[in-house]
Amino acid sequence: MPSAYELARDRLEAGRARRTRPDGTRAQRYFSLRLYFLALIATFIAVAGAAAAFVHIQTGRDARAESFQAASFAAHGAARQLGEDFASLEKNIGGLAATPGIEKVFANPAGCSLSFGSSRGRPLDLGHVDIIRADGTPMCSSRLPPESERIGLYRTAQWLKAARERQHLAAPVLDPASGHQVAVVAAPIAGGVVAGFLDLTALGGQLAARYGGDRAVVMAATGDRRTVLAHSIEPKRWIGTSLDGTPFTSTPGTAERQDLNGKDRLYSEARVTGVNWVLAVGKDKAAALGAQSRLEKRQFAIIGFGLLLLLAATSMIRRRVALPIAQLGRELRAGSDGGLPHSVTVPTACPEELRSLAVDVNLLV
Repeated sequence: MPSAYELARDRLEAGRARRTRPDGTRAQRYFSLRLYFLALIATFIAVAGAAAAFVHIQTGRDARAESFQAASFAAHGAARQLGEDFASLEKNIGGLAATPGIEKVFANPAGCSLSFGSSRGRPLDLGHVDIIRADGTPMCSSRLPPESERIGLYRTAQWLKAARERQHLAAPVLDPASGHQVAVVAAPIAGGVVAGFLDLTALGGQLAARYGGDRAVVMAATGDRRTVLAHSIEPKRWIGTSLDGTPFTSTPGTAERQDLNGKDRLYSEARVTGVNWVLAVGKDKAAALGAQSRLEKRQFAIIGFGLLLLLAATSMIRRRVALPIAQLGRELRAGSDGGLPHSVTVPTACPEELRSLAVDVNLLV
């Protein structure tokens, strides 16, 4: 009757035979614990990468949506304020032109006194108002140049002729009194016009400070987006320039595009009622997406730290499980090849289940 050891040896040989074809090739492929550990690590990396890609896409969308919303809010707020102030300016100019006897200023300018703007610091508070004779000479003004420079100061202005017939708005035009680009609102009176001059050079910066913030650019353009009327960055350079061929003529409304300075921004537009202007507010794209970049860096740091922990854990499990199992197998094969029962070493630094297996093998032996 065969011994228990011989039965165990026969079963071991039978198992080897089942896994081997007659020609000696393997009938079925078995994987080591190392491959399982590598598969576990690869799965972790794949899942972490998919999560990182999702967060990257979603945070980018959220950051853009938030910036577009902020730009839209600023654009509509600034456009509404600018429209209200323009309506107020036009009303004041029309009211001043309708004042009975205002044309007497031309005969006696000494008693005339005008003021422009208010104490509220509104965007239209920078400029001046004039009562101008038909030959272009300002006879009364809230800001008069030296008397020697007044005569015929606006004689060649194109808007002067149109304003002699009806209330007229012109922009941008160069104001010889200040040397700045301005918007002119003028209304006719007997013998001349009443004109209000809005300084466009400072308008963009004022609107940006009030509505856009330090990282936004504000630009006003004509209703057909052909000419720059105001700009919060380098206004003297851009006011009056053409927008043909720029992103503002091809992508109206809300869009991601470059500023006139070549900087990427997230823009939103609104129309200024009453004057047919377009107001665009652009948020700095790099600043808008900065939070996304910081979030991604923290995410990659967490993933990297998690990967290091996983590698350390798999290495420890391999030392505590895979290596003792391999040692147990080597000792069993050594006993089988020698033809004599052979006890195996019971490992110490390993899971309890592996220790129990080694004890059961020794009991079997």
